[in-house]
Amino acid sequence: MKKTEKKELPLQEKKKVRKEEKKVLKKVLTEEKKEEKKEEVKREISCKEAQESLIEFLDYLNEKSYVRRYCREDIKERISSVLKKLSENPPIPSGEKNEDKFIIRNIFHFFRVLSKSDIRLIKEIMENESDQIEYLLRWYYVWLRKRKECPDRYGLLVSEDTAYRYASFFINTIGGRAYLSRRKNIIRLLASYYSVCIIYDMDKEGKNTFGIDYCSYITELKDEIKRFPELNFQKLYLENLEKIEEFCKKKT
Repeated sequence: MKKTEKKELPLQEKKKVRKEEKKVLKKVLTEEKKEEKKEEVKREISCKEAQESLIEFLDYLNEKSYVRRYCREDIKERISSVLKKLSENPPIPSGEKNEDKFIIRNIFHFFRVLSKSDIRLIKEIMENESDQIEYLLRWYYVWLRKRKECPDRYGLLVSEDTAYRYASFFINTIGGRAYLSRRKNIIRLLASYYSVCIIYDMDKEGKNTFGIDYCSYITELKDEIKRFPELNFQKLYLENLEKIEEFCKKKT
């Protein structure tokens, strides 16, 4: 019996098949990542998990062409450099009512401290990776809060005092609130939420040195978060804000 010869696909057809295979593989991997993130929503994550997830994301950014336009070095080194600038030149978290010059300084804070290239890079990341911002902020906050469990080898964590100053800046100053008002609703809400959490963490330890009134923002923040069911951690945010609100009630 004569064997049927297997016809070889033309080069263009081979390329098309390989392209389709890559699409299918990418879709499968994307779905796997989504499932992993769904599991993360359901549970508390460890410091190690938060740290590794954040480092993995930064390594992923190194491969992005839009990042390479503004960053020639490893993105971890660049982020460390940006955080160092912000740490060495913190905003003024209180006292705007007494000095008009403080308002001006705070309004232009990031433009004074960072280079145009730094600002452009951050904006590009926020625009291109907007679907990851919620996870990134959670990872960073967990790592920041549990820093003793997993030391920072890359210079990516700011001190608790720096975190407190910037949280107070966003919550308590005209400049900080003006900056957040120009951001997308989700980013504004998340920045406000984590600012409240950071000040609360410091207040519990008697370190709310500027006496920032974060308690008065909680009701409004809860109402706003309820209007965004697309938030992956909406339930967690509301539960934490309830806990913080209880703490505030006991203080009064």
